Parts: sequence; C-alpha cells; structure tokens
Amino acid sequence: CEKCPVLDQQVHALAQSLAGLGWSLARCLLLSTEPQELMDLTLRYLAPCKHVDDRIADACASLSSAKTAMTQRALMNEDIGSTSTVPALRRAHEQEQCLSERSNNPNAFRGRDYGGDLAISTASAPPGHVGRSAPQVQQQAHVGPPVLHRSPSLPSAPIHHEVIVNFQRSEEARTPNGVYTMLSGLSVNRRPVFHEKLGKRYLVHLDDGVWAIKETPDGDPDGQLYAYAEDSAALPSEVRSPWWVMDQESFAIDKLGTVSESGRGNATSSCCAPAVAPFREQQYRSYQDEFSANRGSSTGYVARDLNGHHHYGLSN
Repeated sequence: CEKCPVLDQQVHALAQSLAGLGWSLARCLLLSTEPQELMDLTLRYLAPCKHVDDRIADACASLSSAKTAMTQRALMNEDIGSTSTVPALRRAHEQEQCLSERSNNPNAFRGRDYGGDLAISTASAPPGHVGRSAPQVQQQAHVGPPVLHRSPSLPSAPIHHEVIVNFQRSEEARTPNGVYTMLSGLSVNRRPVFHEKLGKRYLVHLDDGVWAIKETPDGDPDGQLYAYAEDSAALPSEVRSPWWVMDQESFAIDKLGTVSESGRGNATSSCCAPAVAPFREQQYRSYQDEFSANRGSSTGYVARDLNGHHHYGLSN
C-alpha cells in the first residue's frame, strides 16, 4: 500500500534515534552526567520521531518543559557573570535551536549510520597530535566526550591549590612557566581551573579531553594555546601524558617539562625525564671493560665520588 514506504521510513528513523540515544546514555553513565544533560540527549534523539506516535510527542513536550524550568532555576540561583556558566548557557541555547530544527524534519537522522538499527558503541577516538601546527591544534574539532580516568586516591587526598609549571625545551616554551593557583568555586568539565599568579594565563581542561595552558578560563579549544597534554586526569599534576609546548610556531614534546604540585618538587611531575644516572654508569662501565681489554686489566676507568655524583677517570 502507499503507507508502507512512509511507515518503513518512520520505523527506520525511530530505530536510528534509539541507537543514538543508547550510545549517548551509555556515555553519560561513564561520565556521571547530570539529569539536565540526560534530558537534552533524550530530546535530541526523540524529537525527530515525535510525529510517529502521540505518546512520543507528549514525552518530548514534558521533557522540554522540565528542561526549561531547570534552566530558569539555574539562572536564578547562579551568578550569570561567572565564566563557568556562560559557556553552558550558550551550549544549552544552541541545543534548543538544533532541536527545533530537527523536530520538523523526519529525515534528520537519515544518512547517519550507527552500524545497524540498534548498534551501540562506547568507543571514542582520542584527538590526534602528531605533526600538528599551532593553528591546527587551535582549530581542532570536538571528537566526542572523553572517558574519564579518576585517580583512586582523589576522594581521600586533599586537592593541592597550587601547581608549578616548569617547561625547559626552549625560551619560547618557558613563556607560561610560573605558579598557578586554583580558582575557588570555578570548574570546567568537572575539573578545577588554575590561574597564573603573575600573569593572565589559565590552566584548564578543555572540552576535547586536553589539559591546556591558554589565555581564557573556559573549555573552548579555540584561542591562544601555550602548551597542552592529552590526558583526562582529575588534576594537572596527575597528568602522565607528555606535554606539548609551543616552539617556533608549532608544538613539540618537552621531555624535561614538568607540571607538579607546589611544595613537592617533581615528586608528582606530569612528564618526568628518564633517570640518566644508571644509564651513564652502565655506559662508562662498558668503556672501562673495552679499555681494560685493550690495555690490560691493570688499567681502566675508576669511579670517584664528588659532591654526590660519580665521575670516571683513568686509574693510572
């Protein structure tokens, strides 16, 4: 009959919406998402299918009303001037516009492949970094919400209010060096924001799962970047990925750079240099063995201790 193609199209759109909703809900559970964000996700995938059944339309209307009421209460209870709330309100406004556009288009999700009618996937591709220049990093597209790896010691351990940034690769890389203090009551992507004591830079966790030093205290990947590390640690001092620093209009790894807790030196540095003393000792021992083999066992290198460091010289 003539209704079969229309019905098939509606069922296919509903199946794709449910697949997308399942994928997003699984990701929200990993991220401990707040109820309002769950409402946004439900509306995003059900609104294009509300014409299929009146019950879906009623559910969408109820969720939309509840979300609007929650947004109004948040505006009344929070300081609109806070930099942490402005991006959230802007994203909420953009989502409402997107929902209104998709609600009138039954083919909004046509062309999106979820790997089957009800395929659910929770994998997320990490943002790439090899060979990126500064403009490429600043214009990086949002790939997807990162999976959080919260430190097991965080619930019982106190949060340190200061971190020390110490990059060493070049003079340009040392620009953001200094002491960064945690801003009370301000968080971005559920992580604290740190501000440079004697400067205008911020240490903040961006929306694409990157700890970065930039000039604005928000999660937007755009803007002037000085350094970044692709890591989802709860604190910058717990980052274990290498730090990429600005060096000659591009980003490069700083193997000696550290971001550590104030007062604890490099005990929790984020990118520690490898221990060189054992390697040098082993290297000089190989020199000694080679020299002894060529000149006899009575001659070779011997170790002498000077101010706590090993120095090697000829035994004769």
